[in-house]
Amino acid sequence: DAHEIVGKIVNYASQHKLRLADMSIKKFTEFCPAIMSDVYPILTVAGSVNSRDHIGGTAPVQVKIAANQALQKINARQ
Repeated sequence: DAHEIVGKIVNYASQHKLRLADMSIKKFTEFCPAIMSDVYPILTVAGSVNSRDHIGGTAPVQVKIAANQALQKINARQ
């Protein structure tokens, strides 16, 4: 359901030449009443990247962990 809702929101924003961060919370809740104003911090590039803090995610801490693991594997083969 969430994927479909997000798709509709992005489509609306695109058609109306809006950035998601510029949409009102009222407009978001027209697509899904469960959306609250805490959505705004993740509507920036940095917020989006940082929100993916899980194994394989894009959060800087996860990228650093993956890079260190890759370096350890490279060093182990030498």
